[in-house]
Amino acid sequence: MAEPGRHLCANSFYLLTRVLGKRVKNGKPCYHLNESLYHSFNCNLMDGVSFENSTSQFYACIDSKTKEPSGIYETQNSTLFGMTCDGMDIITKSINVPIDLKVSDWLCLSGMGAYTYGCKSTFNGMKATDKVI
Repeated sequence: MAEPGRHLCANSFYLLTRVLGKRVKNGKPCYHLNESLYHSFNCNLMDGVSFENSTSQFYACIDSKTKEPSGIYETQNSTLFGMTCDGMDIITKSINVPIDLKVSDWLCLSGMGAYTYGCKSTFNGMKATDKVI
């Protein structure tokens, strides 16, 4: 038995989120995004959705100059943090991202069509996510 909303809608939408910051902690790259567990990634907390150990979430890059897609051939295991100052705002501790990911790049995550837009918080002055149709 599946919960109908997630079963029918999860794979119908993607989430675009931007890299706000990058650091290396204990030799592992960590990225801070302009999203949060308290916004679109609330599905991690409320519905048990997990991006942990995902190796195939990202499959293409868009060249900012030519606007053409290209494949991702090298990835590295990284941690993704949300935009708050809350120490619990960890989207995933282990996900493979493009090895050349940098600040201001965009990530596009799949499976974000169910229950990711409704629940929002203004915790720590966060702005709500814009909806683009």
